[in-house]
Amino acid sequence: MMKKSLFGISLVLVGLAFSFESCKRGENDPSLSFKTRTARLKGDWDLVQKNVTLSSAANAGSNVLTTETINGTYNGDVENIVVNTDSIITYVRKYDFDITFDEMGTYNYTVNIYRPTGNPNAPYLNSVYVTSGVWAWLDQGKDKLGISLSNDFNPEIPDSLNPNTLLPYQVSGAYMVDRLASDELVLKRSGQFTSSIDTITNTLTFDGVFTFGR
Repeated sequence: MMKKSLFGISLVLVGLAFSFESCKRGENDPSLSFKTRTARLKGDWDLVQKNVTLSSAANAGSNVLTTETINGTYNGDVENIVVNTDSIITYVRKYDFDITFDEMGTYNYTVNIYRPTGNPNAPYLNSVYVTSGVWAWLDQGKDKLGISLSNDFNPEIPDSLNPNTLLPYQVSGAYMVDRLASDELVLKRSGQFTSSIDTITNTLTFDGVFTFGR
């Protein structure tokens, strides 16, 4: 009887271990979790860190006409942007971004961009941009290693406020879900676009890591 009980307990423990492991999809996901990736994604998330590099070039055959590199680093409060072309230009954007996912495949988000006024009594003017969209896992079956975000409409953020460093200014797109824990979400996005006009070829390469917390 004791051996049967121990055998039964062992089966239960193996089943639990398999259940926990089945919830781990990303390489950096928690080893043990009582929730699926969809259940962990559900709810409110705040952007707390961001590192993005964008490189663009215009070429005429083998001749390089122009090149530009933009680096954006966000710490949860301000983004420092460095633009490197013929010279180096640096500037700062102050904003916060929060997004809410539900398990039915929709999301909504808010971007608050704070512009300095020069008035010590009212140092910032807050511009608020709100929209919604649909999300879906990109992988078939149970993998859920990537996620697609598609806005219902894109907020018209003025060029003077948009540093062109992807999310939160450009949210729609395909992301790899590098980590999804109950209190941390890490999305990665990279790619390359090429277009041609007459003899000129334009290439844009981008790579970004976006970290969210509760």
